[in-house]
Amino acid sequence: MKLTHLKKKKVINIYNGRFLGYIRDIIVSFPNGNIETLIVKMHSFNFINSFFSINNKMYISWSNIVSIGKDVILVNIIDN
Repeated sequence: MKLTHLKKKKVINIYNGRFLGYIRDIIVSFPNGNIETLIVKMHSFNFINSFFSINNKMYISWSNIVSIGKDVILVNIIDN
């Protein structure tokens, strides 16, 4: 899947059902090329623990991704 296709998908947190934003970028491991982290440009960041967010961006580990569908990416992030 291309990054341009990922950028069009909404990122939803299944923990609380909130829309987080859209994919801004990815971090890929070298040399094997596996995706390690999704960088999400956040829709609203007031409700997210500041541990996860930096400058209106949220870094989501690949291990937090539950499912990638046609229109959305479901993640499971427990926020306080």
